[in-house]
Amino acid sequence: NNIKCWVNEIPAAIENNKVMNDARGSVLQFIRSTDNAPIAMESDGTYKGNVVADMQMMVAKAINEDVIEDSAQLQTVVNSIDETIIGWASSSNLTYQPKYRCNGDSMHHVNKGITVIRVDDTVGFRIEDNVITSVSNLSPSAFDNCFDYNRGTHFRAEDEQSNLQQGSNIRGVSVAAVSGFHDDNYDRSLITGNKLIDFSSINGKAIVGIDVQNRC
Repeated sequence: NNIKCWVNEIPAAIENNKVMNDARGSVLQFIRSTDNAPIAMESDGTYKGNVVADMQMMVAKAINEDVIEDSAQLQTVVNSIDETIIGWASSSNLTYQPKYRCNGDSMHHVNKGITVIRVDDTVGFRIEDNVITSVSNLSPSAFDNCFDYNRGTHFRAEDEQSNLQQGSNIRGVSVAAVSGFHDDNYDRSLITGNKLIDFSSINGKAIVGIDVQNRC
C-alpha cells in the first residue's frame, strides 16, 4: 500500500539495425530522456566522455580488435557497439545523430510501468484476498524523439505508436503465459477476492486493475 515510484526510459541508439549495448547488455546512453541533457553526446553531436561510456568504448574496441576474445566466462558476443560508434567516440570533432528505439530500460527490457503482483510462466496459482491501495506512478512524459519502439511480444502491428511507451502505466495484478494446476485436487488457477483501490498516473496510457494476457 502507498506505493510511489517511477520508470526511467532509456533511449537506445540503433546502428545497423542493432541496439548499441555493451558486453554486459547495458545500453550505451547518449542522452537523458527527461530533458535531452547530454550523457555521452554533446549538443553538437560530438562525443562526451564519462567514466561509464569511456569504459564501454574501450571494451568494445578491444573486442572488435580481438584483444578480448569471447569465451563461456566472458560472453563478449553480447557487445554490439560497432566500429561506427567507436570511431565517432575516438574523434574530437566527428558528429553523430542517433536514431533512438524507445520504451526500454537500461538493459533494453520493455518498459512495463508499475506492476504490483506479477505471475508469468506458471502452472497453477492462486491470487486471493490481497488489498492493493494508493499506487502512484510518478514517471515523467515519454521521450518523443523515437525512430521506433521496443514492442515486446504483446503488441500487434496495428497498435498505435502512442501506446507503445508503457513506463507510466499501472497494473495491479498481471498474469501471462500461465495455465491451470496439473493436479487432480485443483482445476483452474484463480484470481479472486482482491481489492484494488486508488491508482493514479498523470502520464499513464493505461491503468489496469487485473491484466490477464493468457488463459488461466
